[in-house]
Formats: sequence, C-alpha cells, structure tokens
Amino acid sequence: MNPINPPASTGPAQRLEAFPPSAAAFDWREVCDALGEAIFVHAAGDGRILGVNAAACQMYGYDAETLGRCTLDELSEGVPPYSGDDARRWMARAATDGPQVFEWRARTAAGRIFWAEVVLTADRASGRCLAAVRDLSARKALAAERERAAEALRQSEERLRLLLGRMPSVAVQGCAPDGTVRYWNEASERLYGYTAAEALGRNLALLIVPPPLRDETRILWHQILATSQALPPAECQLQRKDGSLVSVVSSHMVIGVPGATPELYRIDVDLSERKQAEAERLDLERRLLHSQKLESLGVLAGGVAHDFNNLLTGVLGNIELARSDLPAGDPRAPLLDDAIGAARLAASLTHQMLAYVGHTPFPVRSLDLNAIVREQEPLLHAAVAGRAQLQLALAPDLPEIDADSGQIGQILVNLVTNAAESIHAPPGTVELRTGRVDHASEELLAASLITEKPQPQAFVLLEIADTGCGMDTVIAQRVFDPFYSTKFAGRGLGLPVVQSIVRAHHGALFIDSRRGLGTVVTVLLPLARTTAQPVVGPAGASAPQPHRVLLVVDDDEAVRRLALRMGRRLGFEVVTAADGEAAVELCRHHAGGLHGAIVDLTMPGMDGFECLRALHEVRPDLPALLVSGCSEAEIAERHQPAAFAGFLQKPFSIEQFTAALRHLGPLPAAKS
Repeated sequence: MNPINPPASTGPAQRLEAFPPSAAAFDWREVCDALGEAIFVHAAGDGRILGVNAAACQMYGYDAETLGRCTLDELSEGVPPYSGDDARRWMARAATDGPQVFEWRARTAAGRIFWAEVVLTADRASGRCLAAVRDLSARKALAAERERAAEALRQSEERLRLLLGRMPSVAVQGCAPDGTVRYWNEASERLYGYTAAEALGRNLALLIVPPPLRDETRILWHQILATSQALPPAECQLQRKDGSLVSVVSSHMVIGVPGATPELYRIDVDLSERKQAEAERLDLERRLLHSQKLESLGVLAGGVAHDFNNLLTGVLGNIELARSDLPAGDPRAPLLDDAIGAARLAASLTHQMLAYVGHTPFPVRSLDLNAIVREQEPLLHAAVAGRAQLQLALAPDLPEIDADSGQIGQILVNLVTNAAESIHAPPGTVELRTGRVDHASEELLAASLITEKPQPQAFVLLEIADTGCGMDTVIAQRVFDPFYSTKFAGRGLGLPVVQSIVRAHHGALFIDSRRGLGTVVTVLLPLARTTAQPVVGPAGASAPQPHRVLLVVDDDEAVRRLALRMGRRLGFEVVTAADGEAAVELCRHHAGGLHGAIVDLTMPGMDGFECLRALHEVRPDLPALLVSGCSEAEIAERHQPAAFAGFLQKPFSIEQFTAALRHLGPLPAAKS
C-alpha cells in the first residue's frame, strides 16, 4: 500500500463532503455519475458500500446492485496490506487525520488484480466515507515499460563497456570537444602504454599523436565535431608512451547524448600482428620464388654439367694428349696451352653454376680463416695487380669456423676481384679485414642479403672494402642476382656464388655501398661447433692384378674415344661400350682379363649404379671408377657409392685420369 500526499485542489470527495447529508445523497448521483473516476460511498464504521457511480460499475465489472453488496475483501486483493481490514483502517485514518491518498490493489468481478489510486475522504457528520478510485493500470504499464527500457539500456551499455574493455586489439578512446580524454579502454592501455588513470583528463592529441601531425589532427577533429560525420577507416601511425610508433587503422565518430556536449570517439585497430604476418608472408613468397629460381637453374645447370662436361672432356683431354706429344720448344705448344686454359675456365664456369644452385656439397673442417687468407694471398695480390693495392688487416687469435677451404677461397677471390674491378681510376685500395663478432643480434641479422637468417650468436667476420666507384641502391639490390653484371664482359656469377657459399655455411652477408664512395662487403661465418671432420675419400685400391683390359662405359662417343687414347697411352687394352647392356656383354667376353671398368653415372637405360650391379653379377670382384660431371661430395650425398673403387670428375686431364686409375690397381708400363 502506497500512501500519497493529498492534492492541494479539491476532488469529488471533497466537494461532496461540503454538502448536507440529505443534499449529498441527492447530488451524488447527478454529479458523480458524470465523473470518469469510480466513486464509492462507504459506511465509515464497517465499510459497507452505500452507493457507487457508473464509472465504478464499469471499472469493477459489476452492476450497481451487485457491486453494492460486495465486501471490501471481494473488491481488494484480499491479502495484507490490501485486505478489507486494511481498507477499514484507511477509513478510520481519514476520519481522524483528514483525507488520505494511497495506491491499492483492487480486484474486478473477473478476478483481475489491478493497481488503483484511492482518494479517501470521511464525512464525520454523516458517518460516511467517500472513495474516489482511479485505475493506474496504464500508468503502471508505462512505468514498467520505461523501467524495462532503462534496464535494457543499462544492460546494453554494460555489454558495450565489457566488449570495448575486453577486445584485445581494438583501442577505443573518447574525448570532449577540447580533446580531454573521457574514455580509455584496456586495449588502449596495452596499445599506447598509458593506464586509464594516466590518460583520463589529459589531451588525447598530446598522448598519442606524433608532434608533426598534432595541428593537422586537431583541425580534423574539429571538422568531425562540427559536421557530426564519421570518417572512413584509414591507416596511420600513432605514438606510444615510450615514443615508439605503432601502425593502426583508425576510425572517428561523434556520439551525441541528449543534454550533454557531443564526444569524439576514436577506434584504433592494432596492425602490428597483421603487419608482421604480412612481412612473414612476403618473406615466404620471396623464399618460394628464390627456391623456384634455384630449382629452374638447377635443372639448367644439371643439364649443362652433363652435356657441356662431356664436350669439355673430349676437348680438354685431346688437347692435352696432343700437347704431350709435342717436343720441347715446339712453337705450337703455347697455342695448345691457351686452349687448355680456356677449356679449364669453361669447366670452372660450369662448376660456379653448380655452386650457385647448391649442387656441389663440400666436406666441412674446422679451419682458421686467417690461414686460408694467407694461403690465398698470392692469388689475391694477382687479382688486384695494376688496379689497386691489397691491404690485409687480420685479427689475431680468431676462433675456427666449420667450412670448406676451397669454398672460402672462392669467396675471397670473387670478392677481391670484384672490388678491384670496381676501381676505374687506379691506384685504389682494397682492404681485407678479419675479426670476431661476439654477438650478432637478431635485428642485425635481419638485414642479411640471404633469405635464411642465422640465429643470433658469435661469428667470425670477413670484410672486403674498396675505394671504387660504388653503387646506388637499385644496383646494390641486384648484384647478387645470377647473370646480372655491370661489367661489359661480366658473367654475373661471382657474387651469386659468394651468396650461395655463405648460405651453405649458414652465415650472413651484407653490402654497404654509396656511389662515388666505394663498397664494403661483410661476411659473417658461425664459429666451429665440432672438431675437424675427416673427408671421406675413395675406397681403397684393389689388390694388384695381372689383367690389362680396361672397360670404358659412356654414352658420349667423344669421351669414349678420349678414354681409349688415354688408356692405351698408359699401357691398357681398352674396350668401350655406349650403354649398360653392351658393357655387360663385353664383361662376359673379357671377364677374366678385365683390369677394371670406368662407368659414367648418367646414361640412357641403365645408370652407372645399375650398370655396376649388372657387371658384378658377371664379375663380382671387378673394380670400377665412377665418372660424372657432378662432384664426388654430391654423389656421396645422393647415393651410396661404396661399390666403386674411385671417382673421376669431368672434364679430366691425363694426370687426373692416371691418378684415378691407380685406385683400380697398379698401372701397366706406359706405351711410348
């Protein structure tokens, strides 16, 4: 029950109270029936209903006679504080204290309970009480609806607050028109480094906008507030508490609250992870592209190594045989020597292509870089002769590196030669420095020109600096591309080979060049982690045998003819076969007299290993040499050449051919 202070103006009850009893009874029907409120006249003592108006009958659903017989309990909810006894107490209070206004729980004839406002006035002279009842159902429903709407709004605001507060990568800030921060969520704390307590009340532009952009940003914010138009998302860089910059996608909007000044809200989405993922994706694409390029070049180099080496084997071997037949002082000898040198350079070019694409594995030893430099020093001085002065600055007591001396020597020669050739106005200077880097950070190694970055660790440093013409950024980014050269007659393989060798040694490579100021190339090689590893050489030679027939198996006719001539010169009887099947037939024919076999690795039909297995079915103890344009290390990596007594790489000279045959047993007396 909700008592209400009585209104200042007089209502129907008050008007009726002023009438005499006889007049009130008469006037009540005429006046009160015209009112929209339900009017009840009760006996003040027991609450009996003495009269009702038409509105009361309509409100409660009874006719006048029936309504007049109803008790207070029947017209009320019937339970305290809305029972008949409670109603009578209100009447007694009206008689002693004056008019009473309160809310009541009433009941209709159909049993519906509804809220009503009751204005109760007692007529002390007549012993009657007049009750004016107003149905509050509509008002209560409206109030309940408003309450539900307010609760829904409160819950929505709470959900929004929790959502904005818990989004890990969406920073939201709200500020007044003058830039004073009024809202700062947890993501803003993480993104910009300020806690909400630090940010609230401060100027937003001073907190997160870099100084050069603050004036422009303030103008933009004023325009947004003036037009109330949101801006589309845009990427920008904002400033953290520590001064560092962070990339975000930022949106602006104005939120107006009735009765309050509008607020500007920023929604910033942190792009750090997206930027990192994008960088990783681009890195993966670069690595994939590089891998595809290596694969394509590998196919090309493999084909060149086989076909070109077969051609070079015939050219180089036959020229050397012709050169060895010339008497001392023959004027034709220098011509043949030049041809031999050119053929060897051609073979070197093929090996460089194989080295670039990683088709030339190498044995690893624990080596002293300074010792390799000193060993190569005469060749390095020759490379700069006439162009520059070579200066060595070798740090003492360098730790060892796990490397192949031949590969490191190739790095030295290629870098020093390239540095010398960049000096267009001799005399210049080429300085070779060695040293130790105690710890190379991840940030430093990220700048390496090799896609595969080594882990942060200690390194041995090799640095080649020149006073040459230098390069601009565009050229510097391309110098390690295969077949790219700025020299008129350059092959474009020197620096790519350096890059490939450093990659194979799990190192890092850097270049710093400025046009007109020279170039510095830096190589970092990891320290040795293991002791020197013995290089696996060819199998031991077979026991001396009296046989003098040599079987040569190669699909290239020029190579077969060369081996025939070289073998005969060494005192062998030579038989040749163009494929594995013919070789097996010859082995059956000469089984007892074969000294050994020379078998090419790559042939149509049977390859070298299949051919040897077939030969061993006929002659299990037959020693054999494996011949290939690839290196022995590569063959050992791909296959298990334990069945071969030795290895001979194309193209080969008469000296290399002779040395390889010693693995098959003692050589016969050479023919004159």
